[in-house]
Amino acid sequence: MAVDKKNKPRLDVASMLQRVLSLGQHLRLMLILACIGSMGGLIAFCYSTPIYYSSTLVNWQVFGLPFHDETENRSGPASYANLWRELKIGLEANSLLKDAAVKMGVAHVGDDIDTVRGVIRVSRFFFRDTRTLVHEVMSSDPKVVRDLTSVLIQVYEENQAKGRKEYREKAAEKYLSEVDQLKNKINEGLQSRLEFEKQSQSATLTLRQERLLKLPVDIERCKAQVSRMTEIYEDFKKAGEGLDTIGKLSLLSAFDKEWRDGEKAQTGDVVRRAPNTSASTPFMPAMPSPTKVDVTVVGPDVAQATETWRKLEKEAREIEEEIKSKSADYLPGHALMKGLQSRLDDVRRNLEGELVLAMKRFGVEFERVKNRLPELEAQLPEYYKTVKEYEQFRKDYALLERGQEDWSAAHSELSKRIAAIQFGDQKNQIDLKVSTQEVLEDRVPVSPTFSKSLMISVALSLGLGIGIPFLLEVANSTVSRLPQLESRLGITGLGMVPNSSKELLEQIFRSPALGSKVPNFLLECFRVIRSNIILHPGREGRSQVVMVTSARPSEGKSTNAANLAWAFFSMGDRTLLIDTDLRRGRVHTMLGMNNELGLSSYFSAKAKIEDVIQKTENPNLDVIPRGPFVPGASEYLCREIFEKLINGLRGKYDRIILDAPPVLGLSETVATQRVADGVVLVVRAENTTMTDVDTTVEQLRRSDTEFFGFILNRLDLSKPSNHYFYYYSSPYYYSDFDDGKEGA
Repeated sequence: MAVDKKNKPRLDVASMLQRVLSLGQHLRLMLILACIGSMGGLIAFCYSTPIYYSSTLVNWQVFGLPFHDETENRSGPASYANLWRELKIGLEANSLLKDAAVKMGVAHVGDDIDTVRGVIRVSRFFFRDTRTLVHEVMSSDPKVVRDLTSVLIQVYEENQAKGRKEYREKAAEKYLSEVDQLKNKINEGLQSRLEFEKQSQSATLTLRQERLLKLPVDIERCKAQVSRMTEIYEDFKKAGEGLDTIGKLSLLSAFDKEWRDGEKAQTGDVVRRAPNTSASTPFMPAMPSPTKVDVTVVGPDVAQATETWRKLEKEAREIEEEIKSKSADYLPGHALMKGLQSRLDDVRRNLEGELVLAMKRFGVEFERVKNRLPELEAQLPEYYKTVKEYEQFRKDYALLERGQEDWSAAHSELSKRIAAIQFGDQKNQIDLKVSTQEVLEDRVPVSPTFSKSLMISVALSLGLGIGIPFLLEVANSTVSRLPQLESRLGITGLGMVPNSSKELLEQIFRSPALGSKVPNFLLECFRVIRSNIILHPGREGRSQVVMVTSARPSEGKSTNAANLAWAFFSMGDRTLLIDTDLRRGRVHTMLGMNNELGLSSYFSAKAKIEDVIQKTENPNLDVIPRGPFVPGASEYLCREIFEKLINGLRGKYDRIILDAPPVLGLSETVATQRVADGVVLVVRAENTTMTDVDTTVEQLRRSDTEFFGFILNRLDLSKPSNHYFYYYSSPYYYSDFDDGKEGA
């Protein structure tokens, strides 16, 4: 009965058990593979090269040199990580390992690294902490595991020293040549600067620039002085007689203090005076005709302004106070009073003299300043020209200086590099010292060992002995169980046929009365199939016309069709067996019949239906063989003539068995099934693949085929897996069968 796919358990225990039991058929292969695995482990133990092992601690320390970059972080973890990576690469380099092997005498200079690795299998370093490294060595030579660490460090330091020396020599040679070039560049720069100074007359230009540097300031100050002196002149003019001598002297004295040192006229200076025909002023008395006087030489009395008038003014106040105080006691005509008055007059005359001198000095200065302003303004074009030339000179000179500074800086940098090369070409120096050997296995090899070899042998034996047969079973996609096929296809399993000889299966007339030697358990299999067909009728509840087919040829459909016909006629049904495989049908061969007339003869109208039906030894069984081969005769199976033939035969026979061609690759079987009440699909156990079965069922279902079910043919019950699942079909019940006894 078909099994519902929805109710199928996730874990098919029976299928798994069948897979395990099926391994029994590969018992000899399993034993052979297990022996091969054991032999492999034994050979590996006997002929493998022994490997020795050591683990050595190495102390390392980093020494910094004074020549390094300012920005370098020499204490952080990143620096140690970088140093460790560089050190690990250097210590594990193939070239270093080869040099160490040559030095130890376990390799020759011309050997390649693969030859060295044949002796020194493993040489690796691990970082344990900031002070300790771990060196692991595996080698086929005990001497190597004892001494490789120290020799490796020694060769490493020698190579490092040699490399540094070569680097210093090459770098120093290169840098020194560059230093000479820089010196030449510096000398050329000095010569260029001297030539530039000579061509540009830098000294003359500098002096002229210094001379004219204060010209704008002098002009502005000169303008301010002229404006200020003009204001003082206007003040005197407005005051007129209302300003006494002391007031005038105070005003002139205040202006005189506004002059800076060096701005006043000096003794011996010549003041050129423009022609003046105007009236005299309080500062400039009437001057002679310009034809007579045009210059004034500054004398000491004009050049040196003094504060004598202040003393005179003070003395005048004191005399006036004394006169005022004495006037109370003496008359004006008194000799004392006259003496005081005479002194007062002298002081006032002196003050008038001081005023005249101050006015003369102011006039000379006023004239000098007015004459100086045009002279200064006349120098402005020269000033602008000089400023432009000097600025261009300064820029060109700065470029020369910058280039000279660059060459000097490069020279200084190269000098530092040369010094660094001479005293230390690396920024870090690493000191390595062998500490202790944690593990030393130089007597008993770590590989191969008996325990490891035993484990390898067991693993190989199990892996080969079980794994390969299991993979063969997993890769096997053929059918071997009825429930498995029922669950996959959703159709009924009618029964199974044990694997028997071809002669035994094709012995159709098996009745003991006819001299049959067939064991009864084989006959019982076809009786079970017959009963399941009757219990599972096809179209319209009938099972009169049964078509037997298979996926491909040689799967036993003809044999099963003939035995199914036996099963029906043996129970008294009038049965007709028709061979519809018009290409390779062999029913006539199995039954020993003449094939001159058959179904093909009827289709080609060479014979009537009564002529092609042949009788057999049993009156309940008739046969229609395929007949001679006629091209295109199989097309009649798809036509109405065949359907009319079957409908006509239904009234004459109780059962009609159609031996149909295989489904895959042929078209007539799918078309022929329309005349049958149902189809029986023959599947050869452990030969027909699941793919073929799925494709066959799918093609038949597309044409609305009604299935009676399928037969699992040629099942080998001698296998443990099949015996377990088909124990009910075992012939144990018929073990006492002999001639004349058919059993139940």
